[in-house]
Amino acid sequence: MTTFNKSELLAKFNLVKSGSSKNSPMQILKMLKISVENNKFTLTTGNGEMQLSASGVCDGGSFNECVSLQTFGVMLSAAKNEIEIKIKDGKLNTVSGKSKFSIPCTDGALYPVLSLDGDVTTGNLRTIISGVHKAAPKVDVRVMLVGVCLDASGGVLSAVGTDGHVLLINQFETDKPDFQIIIPLQAAEYLANMDTDGYLVSGNSLKAVSLADNLEIITRLIDAKYVDFKRIMTDYEFKCTVNIAELVDSISTISKIENVNSAHLKSAKNSMVISTKDGNGMTVMNEIDHSGNDIDFMYDPLNLLKCLSFLGNDVAELSFNSTGWMQSNNDSRKFFIAPMRG
Repeated sequence: MTTFNKSELLAKFNLVKSGSSKNSPMQILKMLKISVENNKFTLTTGNGEMQLSASGVCDGGSFNECVSLQTFGVMLSAAKNEIEIKIKDGKLNTVSGKSKFSIPCTDGALYPVLSLDGDVTTGNLRTIISGVHKAAPKVDVRVMLVGVCLDASGGVLSAVGTDGHVLLINQFETDKPDFQIIIPLQAAEYLANMDTDGYLVSGNSLKAVSLADNLEIITRLIDAKYVDFKRIMTDYEFKCTVNIAELVDSISTISKIENVNSAHLKSAKNSMVISTKDGNGMTVMNEIDHSGNDIDFMYDPLNLLKCLSFLGNDVAELSFNSTGWMQSNNDSRKFFIAPMRG
């Protein structure tokens, strides 16, 4: 018999439940693996490419089994403060107050566990990746784009996400040797919300750990070369300064109008006009303060809003090249967006 504290078991369950595979032909990857040894439990989920494991303390017993993730979640919801679990006759039997469950289980030794040995390097991937994953497409024939690139070169660590129209990038000084990896989007989305104390890259896999949550994520990396994002990172010739919050408000208004797919930015002297037309000929215009070179380009409003939200609500200098590519001129957090052709 093993005794668990409900609040701790539930907290660890919530950390890993999103890692299971819903579509895998391997039924066991749709399950939750529960291991208990030396008064410590570990919950594991995975999809064959990414694995989540969270650990906590318990009292007594030793077992290694896999059970239905959904049924185990229902059991946790119904349980009281303390849960007793016993494995008998191929079933995981639980007692908590007046609530009792008997859940069929599968030998945990059959679970295809991902492992990666080695010492982790100190670093919070959440800070590094923050926001850039939102530019990566969920599906694309260019497999390298369905993820976040970490690129270290020349003393600069860059985290990059792009769909070919929008590119978001975080940059930091680093003393790491040059490398480039591509983290699959599902893992990048998880890491963007997980405070990590360190990570390890070895072969074609990455491991990140959170000591506070006793949480570990292991993911296979995308085996491809990333697009040459540095090619567009040049000094654009036309520059202007605007209040990002005002520009965001204007683009937000346009993005809510039905049948609108473009935002026209045109500046002259000390003002910038943001305008659009819907399918019925209705025109919407808004004017904000502007200084610098005059520009006249069109952009996808949702893509532009994604870029501006990534930047934050500050007065910022934007720059444009002659073809309409726009970039923010911040030191560490930058975006690049391609124009629409009218």
